[in-house]
Amino acid sequence: MAAYLNFKSKKNLKRWTDTRKRGFWPFVVKAGILGWGIPVSFLVTGLDWYQGVPLNELGVPLAIRLVLFGLLGGVAFGATMWKFSQYQYAKAAANANKSEPAA
Repeated sequence: MAAYLNFKSKKNLKRWTDTRKRGFWPFVVKAGILGWGIPVSFLVTGLDWYQGVPLNELGVPLAIRLVLFGLLGGVAFGATMWKFSQYQYAKAAANANKSEPAA
């Protein structure tokens, strides 16, 4: 996932550059909502089931969790990872420009 890149590698710098070209919202949907929010919703619901809550009582809690964790939490997570990755990318790009000899 592009959000957890180590920007010391030129390969990872290129990956984040490609991710940036796709844009903020596609990143938030993929990394935040689909990559974090929805899996967390199902995980928490699965833990409830594992602890003995009957399946027929998990429908409404799952729907609420999908909205809270899946959408709202996913957007917050994705936006935070975007901001963090942009900061790390800018820092790495500045360091790469300093280390290149002037022509």
